[in-house]
Amino acid sequence: AGADAGADAGADAGADAGADAGAVAARPMPSAPPPPPAPPAPSAPSSAPLEPTELQTIIERREAHLDEVMALESIYGDTGEFMVSAASGDLEDVRASLEKISGSGFSDIELMRAFVSGPPVSFVMPLTIEDHRGVNEHGQELVANLILQVTLPPLYPSESNPPLIEFKDVMITDKLAEHLDDVTLKSIAYFEESELRSFLLSETAEACAAEGPCIYELVATHLIERAFDFSHMHPFV
Repeated sequence: AGADAGADAGADAGADAGADAGAVAARPMPSAPPPPPAPPAPSAPSSAPLEPTELQTIIERREAHLDEVMALESIYGDTGEFMVSAASGDLEDVRASLEKISGSGFSDIELMRAFVSGPPVSFVMPLTIEDHRGVNEHGQELVANLILQVTLPPLYPSESNPPLIEFKDVMITDKLAEHLDDVTLKSIAYFEESELRSFLLSETAEACAAEGPCIYELVATHLIERAFDFSHMHPFV
């Protein structure tokens, strides 16, 4: 009897355990939390059509850009130190469009919209800049050759719309060593370009705020005279 009771108890216990295990197995596992929803795509900035007065202001500024370019060409054009970028289009065509718009008394709004959607005026100025400080502690007389790229924003000149300037292909060499046959020319110094750019824009901010042309002042008065104040020798020199 004892053996039978033990067997029955064992069977009952086993059955209970099996049922519990089956219940555990059948119980669904908690699912992983869903991923957070993707952030909404940024909406495109609104581009409300410009009012006629705004269009006229941009057109009048563009005409001032052409006048400034013409003045710079008269100063630097013969020396090959001034070239209008191809991206600006044919400036003669731009001038003809301006005359057509002004001749209509700024009444052809569609023509005005088409005009202001054109590319900004940009140009490059290959420059040679000598270090006016003279011979340095290494016995070198530095000279920089670079290309200054200038783009005139639609509302230039104004305090909040200075010219966009970039320095391209900067090469600073020793003027005293340039004529030696066994010297391979390489740039031995560099400009702190961001600091130089900030300085140039700061020095011409007053002219821009007065809505007058400022590129000649930027180049002739400040860049030519002060560029080497923002230069450093390369470590290998």
